[in-house]
Parts: sequence; structure tokens; C-alpha cells
Amino acid sequence: NPQWLISSISAVVRDFEVHAVTLEDTSLLPHSEDLDHLKRNAIVTAPLLHALWKDNTQQERDVLLKVMTKFNMLVDLQRQPDNTQAYLVPALLPCSLSIRNPRAHSDALVIQSN
Repeated sequence: NPQWLISSISAVVRDFEVHAVTLEDTSLLPHSEDLDHLKRNAIVTAPLLHALWKDNTQQERDVLLKVMTKFNMLVDLQRQPDNTQAYLVPALLPCSLSIRNPRAHSDALVIQSN
């Protein structure tokens, strides 16, 4: 049943404004800063992944990590200053394009997508 895979991936790759994660789940409380960092900067830490995937076995978490990195849903980053492993979540990066008119002081075209 692939539903566990889809559910686990969508715990990370999601629109947090539409599908909010609440801190009512006590396993996420110690990771509230990491969760905010994920929402703001599209960077998820290994400890937050573990908390988001708490219902999965270690073997399933390993498979998820391999699948998500293989398909570039997660991009391995160098370890953080505190030696925590972190990953970029490209799908959560804001997209914007701004083309400036060199003869004007305002944008000629602005396209934004989240």
C-alpha cells in the first residue's frame, strides 16, 4: 500500500497555510523552531523529519529519505553549525520573477508563485 509513502512525503512537502501542522502533537513541541524554519526557509532538519515521521519505522524513514533525495524532493545540505543534518525542500521555496525596465524606476513585469 503506497499510502504510507504519500502521507509521509506530504508531512514535509505541503502548503502549510492550507494544511497546517499544529503543535498540539506533543512530539513536535521540541521542534517548533525547526518547524518555523521549514515554513520560512524551506529547510528541514533530520530531528524534525524524525518527529514528522514518528509513526514510521526506522527502515521506512530510511526509505523515505532515499526516495525523497533521489527525486530531489530533499536536497542534502552541509551540516548546520550545531552539527545537525538538514535538507532543502525545493518545492517549498518561493518562486518569483521580476523583470525590471532599465529606463523606469518600477517593475515592468512581476510574476510570483508560492
